[in-house]
Amino acid sequence: MSEEILKALMELFAIISKQDTGSNALHREFVSTFLTSQLSKNKVEEYLLLYDVILNKPDKNEHKEVTKLTSVKDSVKILAICRKINKTLTQKQKIVVLVRLYELVKSDNSLTAQRAQIINTVSTVFRIDVQESKLIESYVLDDNPNSYESNNVLLIDNKKESPAVSENGINHFVADGLDGFIKVIRVESVNLFFLKYLGSAELFLNGLPLSKSSIYILPHGSTLRLPRGTIYYSEVVSIF
Repeated sequence: MSEEILKALMELFAIISKQDTGSNALHREFVSTFLTSQLSKNKVEEYLLLYDVILNKPDKNEHKEVTKLTSVKDSVKILAICRKINKTLTQKQKIVVLVRLYELVKSDNSLTAQRAQIINTVSTVFRIDVQESKLIESYVLDDNPNSYESNNVLLIDNKKESPAVSENGINHFVADGLDGFIKVIRVESVNLFFLKYLGSAELFLNGLPLSKSSIYILPHGSTLRLPRGTIYYSEVVSIF
């Protein structure tokens, strides 16, 4: 990601974090983990400091008792940030940004009405399809394997009795001996795939270990190594 986009993301993360009950260590840990996946160690510290500065910047007009007014003001800031970077991002990048914003509030299960309003503003400015936005929200925030009924969802587990496509439209793939489940979604408009794993087994995406519950982009040509066997990108695509 470019410097401009990363700076904008730090602003988005900070503004969302400070809503309602305020930011906490889990939010900062998520931001740090996100930056580590994108940058060198020195750059991580630089952008993490930027996040801290924006988060703790005093506002002369801000009063704790006027929370709603503060939210409106921050929504205006969000609108300006999104419009600034809107022409720079590809539509795929916009989808990824939306996923990361939901991940931020998932880090401490704190999707309040104000935070939801801000994320919806981002989605609207980025012109993300409403149904795809709902799919992403459900996917990130809800760990129930059947939380969103759509043929853009793929569930991978060891349940051999499950049909290839369930009554609610969710696709199914059997992985022998897999503890827990892998959930994949397809954002159809940009043909982008995300996956997350909830379980105790050690899995590897393109040779790198998966962190439990973290959300990964499934890149073209990738391989997912399981305790018993390997799932290839082409297999996932063919299911959809």
